[in-house]
Amino acid sequence: MRGIVRYPDLRVMLFFLLILIPIFILTYRTDQSAYAFPLDPFTFFAISLLFLLLSMIEVVIFEMKMKKPHYTEREIEELERLYSIPREEIEGEDGRLYNSTITLNLGGFILPLIFALYIALISPLALEELVIITAIMIALTNLLASIVPGVGIVIPPYVGLFALPLALIVTPEDVITGMLVSGIIGIELGLITKIFSIDRELGSPVFSIGGRGSFESIYIPIILGLLFALW
Repeated sequence: MRGIVRYPDLRVMLFFLLILIPIFILTYRTDQSAYAFPLDPFTFFAISLLFLLLSMIEVVIFEMKMKKPHYTEREIEELERLYSIPREEIEGEDGRLYNSTITLNLGGFILPLIFALYIALISPLALEELVIITAIMIALTNLLASIVPGVGIVIPPYVGLFALPLALIVTPEDVITGMLVSGIIGIELGLITKIFSIDRELGSPVFSIGGRGSFESIYIPIILGLLFALW
């Protein structure tokens, strides 16, 4: 395996950085005696910021040859505008084929997965409860995610919001843990299941799990969990 640094979506990164600024201020105003989450607020904040900053690093799992779709100039401009993908990446080096890479995003998959597993292990919640809401999020992610030629696996950011009402219903005694575990692990596993539906005739230079096209949906439950912990 090898790591690559991919040009980040600056709009997404700036958006979340702006959200983290007032959250950082809230950490100073938090009453430590009323703070119930296992991680102290500054550690939780630092971890959340680290995920965002490391979201530009991809760990390559494997590569495969895929047919490159024929793009019109308008389609290339749309991909650049909507997903902040550089033209050079869309056009590729070969006129007909992509040397497509399947990657795991460091800040959007690997580290959040370790974080969610740790939270699940130290939580008093029953394993059955976490499995139920995680399974629901896996199914929901698989249903709503799609393969976009030139971009990879794309999932609407709002999917991450579903973890909140599920946690309120299934794990009301520990909403934060329920939301983090289901929102992170559920979405990540759901994205992995989507790999098996990739059409080699409609290729993309990179299929990032937890990176461009899916990072927002995984990061939203983390931001919500941080806010709930500070509330």
